[in-house]
Amino acid sequence: MLSTTTDPVHATWMDDVRRDVRFGLRSLRRSPGFTAVAVLCLALGIGANAALFSVLNAVLLRPLPYPQAERLVRIYETMERMGTGSVSVPNYRDWVAQSTGFESLMAWVQTSRNLQESGDAERIRTVEATPNLFRMLHARPLRGRVFAPGQDTPGRDRVAVISEELWQRRFGGDPALVGRTIRLDGTAYTVIGIMPTAFAFPPLARESTEAWLLYPPDPKFENSRGAHFLAVAGRLKPGVSLEQASTQLAQVAARLARAFPDQQAGRSVLVQPLRESIVGRTRPALLILLAAVFLVLLIACANVANLLLARAAVRQREVAVRLALGAGRSRLVRQFLVESLVLALGGALLGLLLARWGLAALSPLVRVALPLAGGIPLDGRVFLFLLAVAAFSGIAFGLVPALQAARGDLRESLVEGGGGGRTTAGGGHQRFRSGLVVAEIALSLVLL
Repeated sequence: MLSTTTDPVHATWMDDVRRDVRFGLRSLRRSPGFTAVAVLCLALGIGANAALFSVLNAVLLRPLPYPQAERLVRIYETMERMGTGSVSVPNYRDWVAQSTGFESLMAWVQTSRNLQESGDAERIRTVEATPNLFRMLHARPLRGRVFAPGQDTPGRDRVAVISEELWQRRFGGDPALVGRTIRLDGTAYTVIGIMPTAFAFPPLARESTEAWLLYPPDPKFENSRGAHFLAVAGRLKPGVSLEQASTQLAQVAARLARAFPDQQAGRSVLVQPLRESIVGRTRPALLILLAAVFLVLLIACANVANLLLARAAVRQREVAVRLALGAGRSRLVRQFLVESLVLALGGALLGLLLARWGLAALSPLVRVALPLAGGIPLDGRVFLFLLAVAAFSGIAFGLVPALQAARGDLRESLVEGGGGGRTTAGGGHQRFRSGLVVAEIALSLVLL
């Protein structure tokens, strides 16, 4: 039989922690002004960190909504001293025919159309893509089906796949919509499928696509290598690295440059992970902002540490009495650290509310400034980050005041306490508090 007895040492330790928490709560309730100021300082620092980490999580950390997204890449044409750009139709066709490192290559162009259906016309965001769009992304429809190979031939290409959001908003979620026609810019398109809300392409776009159409081959562009307007993405074959695929596609580009020197001289290709191509430019700015709000948290911690040091000076007699009654100094350090962690937890809870309000207010601005699909979730990763920040804050501002309080001279504190209850901090104590003020000012100047 398995023993169900509790480890006595573990049980004793848990009892001690519970007593420390209860004592800390009572102590903080006796000083409501101090507690309110400390919690508010921490809430501002922790809330700012939680809000910005939520944005960073949504843009940089949240996985793209496709299976095996790490194998998806974005491919650009490059030109000497001109950077990256779009792709011409003939070059895309040659890449498809000659490249060997890709499971599939797909091209698209972002457009917009007037939806003229059951009421006023509405401008919706559309994507015109090659037929392998959904299959390359391994995306499944909520209803109906997706484009079939070869469906972009004239007579079969007037089909549309729409988003679940458009289906619900404009058609009331009518299940009979699949198979019916809608009019886009006056042309009839048959709705063949509806994509779920979780699907987004292009990914992390500032405005979600509402309908996907087939790119209609245009004779005037089929042989024009000077017309660059297609965006191209691909899925790497299993076992093929990004470097291998890049090298192989660069060889294709070199052959095209030799075959068509007038249009292709100096041109090559750049292959990037799909996520990197979307968020690469925003990453430095977000990391700098995260560092800035972390400085705000450090300033808040310095403020609270100063408050705790001032409070410790007032509590010298209490500490001396507890020492005289036999409490160990390590026990007192733990008690003061538990109080600091309780403060940090209170600051984290209030900071979470401030983060929610801040994100709700800033969401429209964030969507304009950043590539962001969907909302800004306060998900499990954000809550873990919040707990880590709270624990760091509690230890950062609580450790030194706890050590200072428990290190006081027993006899001196009792004598001073007996002479009227007034206590004074020692020279080292005052120097440390002055150092904290200097550190706050320095951090503020760096932040500004």
